[in-house]
Amino acid sequence: MCFLNLFCIFVISSLVSLSFQQKPVLNNFPLVQNQRNGGRFVLTCAASFGQTPIIFDWKRSGHKIVQDENYQINTEDLMSTLIIKNVSAKQSGNYTCLASNEKGFDSQSSYLNVQSVSNNFFKFAFWLT
Repeated sequence: MCFLNLFCIFVISSLVSLSFQQKPVLNNFPLVQNQRNGGRFVLTCAASFGQTPIIFDWKRSGHKIVQDENYQINTEDLMSTLIIKNVSAKQSGNYTCLASNEKGFDSQSSYLNVQSVSNNFFKFAFWLT
C-alpha cells in the first residue's frame, strides 16, 4: 500500500511539473486590424501557458522592432504590449510577437492596415460648417 501511495505522488508531481515546464502558448491575434492614419495602435501578446522566464520579441514584416520614438514596448512576466502612438500608412505591415523560453517558442501575427482619412470626409465636414 505504501508503494502505491509513493507511486501516485510521483505520477501527480510529474504531471504538475509537466504542465509548468512547457513552451509558451500565446493567445490568438486578430488576422487583420484596420486603423486610421494618426490613430493609436495597441497590440498585446499574452502567454496563457509556458514556463518562465519568457522572452518576448516583436517584428514588423520580418524585421525586429526596437523601441524608439515610433514604437513603445512594455513587457512583463507573461505579456508584452506594442504601442504605436501615431500610426501612418508607412507602418502598415505584418506585426509578429514571438515568445520563447528554454522549452520552445510560439508566435502570433496580425496585419496592420493603416487607412488614410478620405478627402470626401473633409469635403463633407466643410459643407456642414
